[in-house]
Amino acid sequence: MNTQNGPLLSVRDLKTYFMMDEGVVKAVDGVSFDVHAGQIFGIVGESGCGKSVTVKSILRIVEAPGKIVHGQILPSNGYDVILNAIAFPAWFGLFITSLNLLPIGSLDGGHVTYAMYGRRQWRIARAAWMLMLIAGGAMLLLRTELGLNVWLLWAILVQLFGVMHPPPLDDITPLDLRRRALGIFTLFLLFILIVPIPFS
Repeated sequence: MNTQNGPLLSVRDLKTYFMMDEGVVKAVDGVSFDVHAGQIFGIVGESGCGKSVTVKSILRIVEAPGKIVHGQILPSNGYDVILNAIAFPAWFGLFITSLNLLPIGSLDGGHVTYAMYGRRQWRIARAAWMLMLIAGGAMLLLRTELGLNVWLLWAILVQLFGVMHPPPLDDITPLDLRRRALGIFTLFLLFILIVPIPFS
């Protein structure tokens, strides 16, 4: 048995309880084990000892009123995060916001960048568009499975709608300090929200 790369599955102090009207049923109470590559692993015990609930806890399919109350389930010797159901839609909203903040064309990021840097925004927009093409190409070359290639798709859409920001009516009046600070903060938001590989 090869254990050099760590366990494929590591369960530590797993506790799954059922909150019943009659009281708390501790179906799984402090289970720990490792499963390594090439190892045959079985969970045995008498009826009602918690075998099925242990497996359901690992798969995150425990039915109500059951609940995982404690423990770690770590696949591939790494860290696993159990997210609330609302977390992914919230993250997706932030990701769409980050796309809108790209300094390209008539996106909000394009408006902000043009207001701050004038016609230099056109060079910034071309560079950002080229980076999206490079990122999309890298995703095609480096990934074995076909996922949603957001950067290539977005680069094509941006090219269709226009990479360059149209010149405004007032291209001369400079921004005051407060608006410039707001623009810098907006571009800072782009850098903290952007995700190089958003979907896998």
